[in-house]
Amino acid sequence: MDLKKLSDAALVTYIQEFSRCGDRLNEKRARALEELSERYEVEVFSVAMNLTSDEDSSREVVEEVMGRICRDIDHCNDKDINAYIHSLSYDAALAKLVAGRALGGSFKQLFSIGQALVAEGATAKEPTDDKSEVSGIQEI
Repeated sequence: MDLKKLSDAALVTYIQEFSRCGDRLNEKRARALEELSERYEVEVFSVAMNLTSDEDSSREVVEEVMGRICRDIDHCNDKDINAYIHSLSYDAALAKLVAGRALGGSFKQLFSIGQALVAEGATAKEPTDDKSEVSGIQEI
């Protein structure tokens, strides 16, 4: 069977049929999963790059999403595979972005955030020794 000629929905159904037969590790199933991965890896990478602006993080998102698809494909609605993959991609990329910011982020991410703040008209305040500007803190 030429997997490239199958629609996405038909390919998902084809993959799921192997599980129904109790043959999850079949070579044909693995090839079909590989075909599905090849179809969507560019889209997943694009979604991740748009959110993270980081190639390494985006590659990690692709690996994470493709791994999750392989694990969860049997529970996926074949008609909504595109929306499902897009949703997984967005969620994984957003998690990467949040984790990166929580850990300090990359210079590129921090620079982008700084540029956005400048574009919005934010200004940096000079540091001061005046304790009256610090609210909610009492001296011991």
